[in-house]
Amino acid sequence: MNNSLLKYTVNSEEYKFFYREEILFESTKNNPFLYLSVEKEGVKKLLPFNEFEIEKEEENLLEIKFFAVSCVVKIAINCDENNVFFSLKKIGRTDDRLYIRLNKKDTRTVGLGLNVIKQLDKEKIGILDRLKKKKKDKEYINADNTLNFYVVNGYYFSNGNINDWELEIDKSVILSSAQEKIEFRLEYNKRFSFLQQKSYKLLKTNFSDIEKVLESDYNGVITEYDTDIKTPYIINKIRRNKSVFITLSPVVKDTDYDYDSFDKSTMIKVSKGYVTDITDKNNERAFMNRIRKICDLNPDGIYVDEKEVDLDGNVILKNALFYENLHSLIKTVLCEYTQKYIIYNKLNSSDIIENPIETKEEKKKDSLIFSYKKDLKIIKELYAINYEDIRKKENIYINNLLFSGYKSYFYECAPSDVPELIYQGKLQLIVDNSKTLKNKHFRKKTPKN
Repeated sequence: MNNSLLKYTVNSEEYKFFYREEILFESTKNNPFLYLSVEKEGVKKLLPFNEFEIEKEEENLLEIKFFAVSCVVKIAINCDENNVFFSLKKIGRTDDRLYIRLNKKDTRTVGLGLNVIKQLDKEKIGILDRLKKKKKDKEYINADNTLNFYVVNGYYFSNGNINDWELEIDKSVILSSAQEKIEFRLEYNKRFSFLQQKSYKLLKTNFSDIEKVLESDYNGVITEYDTDIKTPYIINKIRRNKSVFITLSPVVKDTDYDYDSFDKSTMIKVSKGYVTDITDKNNERAFMNRIRKICDLNPDGIYVDEKEVDLDGNVILKNALFYENLHSLIKTVLCEYTQKYIIYNKLNSSDIIENPIETKEEKKKDSLIFSYKKDLKIIKELYAINYEDIRKKENIYINNLLFSGYKSYFYECAPSDVPELIYQGKLQLIVDNSKTLKNKHFRKKTPKN
C-alpha cells in the first residue's frame, strides 16, 4: 500500500509501525509494545506479546493480532490526514492489566484535563489515585481525572472509552488498563484554541420566576424540574425565543418528586441525600426515568449539577452513578430524543472519538455545532466555571481545559459581577440569582477586541 499513511518494518530483532514519518510504536525483546501483568502464586511477572500477524492491510488501515500465552490482542489502526485511531480488544486473561507502550519524542508532556499536575514527564498516575495537592492556603484541590494529554511537537492523546487507566510517562508513554476493549486517538498537528466567545447569557433561577426571562436581555434560563401540569406549556412558550436548560443532580433527596421510586437500602448515603449504586439495576432504571421526565418537557438541554456532591472516601467510585457513570447514562437516554445539549459544572468526561472512515456527509452531521438563538455557536458538551473558584489562577485553569477536549465554556457569577466580567471580555455567562455578594477580586485588564 504505497499510498497508505500507515507503514511498518519488521526484522528478526524488532518491529516498528509508522504514521507518515512518525513512529507510533516499536517492539524489541527488552521493550515490547504490548505486555500483560500476570500474578502467579503471589509473584507478578510481565508477559510480552512478541509474536503478531497482519490480518488485514488496506490504505490507511491495519488489523493486527498480537499473541502471548493464553491471550490474544486484536488491534485495528486507521487514520486520516491528522488522526490515528486505535481500537484494541483483549481476548483471554480478562482480569490482567494490558500495558501499551507508545512512542514519545524527547519533549515535555502536559495535560490531563483539570488536574493540578500539568507537567507529566516522569509521572505515574492513575484514575483511582488520590490526586490531591495542597495549595498555599492549605485547602485541597480535588483533581478531575481526564485522560487527555499532549506530547509537545508530537501528538495529542484523546481518550475514547478508557475508564480504568494508569499512565506512566518517561522515555515512552505506557498506558495500562484491565478493560476488554480500549479505544483512543493520537492527533498530530493539533492547534489548541477555544471557539470565539460570543455574547450569550443564561439566567439560573427558580421555575416560578422563569417567565420573567421573556422580558429580559437573557438568552436563556437554567431552572429545576417542575411537576406542575402547566410546565410543558411554559417551557414551550419560552423556547420560542429563548433557550431552556433543566438541572439534573445525581443526588436523590427526600423532597424529590420521585423519591419513593428508589430503594434507599442499596443507595450510597451522601451529605444531602443518596447517590445511586449502579449495581442496583432497578435504581438505575429509576434514575433513567428521572432523565426521561426532564427530556419529556422538551428543553434545549440539561445542566448537570455535581458541584456540591461529596462522596465518602470508602465509596467505590466505579460503582457510583457519578462522574463518568452519570455522564454515560445521560448520553444513553438522550439517544432516545431529538438532540439535547449538556452543560457540566464539574468536569470528568472525555471527547467522543470520531470514526475516520465515515463519509463526509456523516462526519458533517456528527460534528454539527449547536446554534443557540442569537447565533451563538458552541459544541454539544459545554462546561460551566464558577469564576469565584478560579479567579486567582484563571489562566492556568483555562489552559488546562484545553486538554479536556472542551472548546467552549461559561463563567458562572452573581448578577452584580456581570458588568466587570463583560468588561474583561467574558461574554458567555451563567448568572445565578442566589449569588448576591459582589466579587471584589476581579483582575483589572483591558477588554478584548
